[in-house]
Amino acid sequence: GGAVTPISGDTVTLDTSAAAGVFADWNVGTAKSVTASGYVLTGADAGNYAVAQPTGLTANVTALSLAVTGVTAANKVYDRTVSATLSGGAIAPISGDTVTLDTSAATGVFANRNVGSAKTVTASGYVLGGADAGNYAVAQPTGVTADITAKSLTISGLNPTKVYDRSLTASVSGGTVSPISGDTVTIDASGATGTFADWNVGSGKAVTYAGFALSGAAAGNYVVVQPTGVTGDITALALAVTGVTAANKTYDQRLTATLSGGTISVLPGDDVTLDLSGRAGVFANKNVGSAKAVTVSGYAIAGADAGNYALAQPTGVTADITALSL
Repeated sequence: GGAVTPISGDTVTLDTSAAAGVFADWNVGTAKSVTASGYVLTGADAGNYAVAQPTGLTANVTALSLAVTGVTAANKVYDRTVSATLSGGAIAPISGDTVTLDTSAATGVFANRNVGSAKTVTASGYVLGGADAGNYAVAQPTGVTADITAKSLTISGLNPTKVYDRSLTASVSGGTVSPISGDTVTIDASGATGTFADWNVGSGKAVTYAGFALSGAAAGNYVVVQPTGVTGDITALALAVTGVTAANKTYDQRLTATLSGGTISVLPGDDVTLDLSGRAGVFANKNVGSAKAVTVSGYAIAGADAGNYALAQPTGVTADITALSL
């Protein structure tokens, strides 16, 4: 802008081509004094006038936005917080200015706490320092991203003890997980399998597990670790001897009872036989009586798979002792 008002009839124009304005200083401020110069008069009557340079000019110097660049956020394992760890950061003030970047209060916040890749991180708290810091407005870092990966969740508390059944199958029930407090995560065992190293009776037998999954509102933030190092016991299957009878006898002053019969029913495919060689029957007492209890012992089992069974001696056996004729 700029205008002159010569006496009416004079030809005088204002030449602003060399006009210049100079702030009193270069620092940020409002209504700062500006010295104007370089205005010149031209035209047929210009020689009759002396130009008076403009006075009373003011203007504002506002802060230059100074971007923080080079900031990165570290990837992390899910921890149910939105905090992000930041590193780096640089600024590029105008050459000659003394401006430093203070990162001591810098913080990073994920958009949410859930697992994901290249998640937006909001960075804040960067501050400028130095003699010329007042002439700049710091622009917090933008475009920062990082990953939140799933937290491993181990299944514990499995106790796969069972009675021998000629299978390798181990129980998949009874396991527990320990998610971060406040998270709803449960074990999904619907597709899980447990397998003993072999099916024979024994203690501390290795068990291999697979197929466990997680369910619940927060399950997506975890990855299940299949159980390892699990051991369990296979106990012997009780095997009853059935079909045993004791013969009636005439009083002979002895407790001995004569036994016959005896069978067992083992699982199909098992090699187990009944050994009768050591069997014995004993009446409760030697006296005459009907349906007298006979205690049976000495039945045993043999065969390749006998160790997987616990033999139960026959019970409920009775016989009569009749009177001796004199």
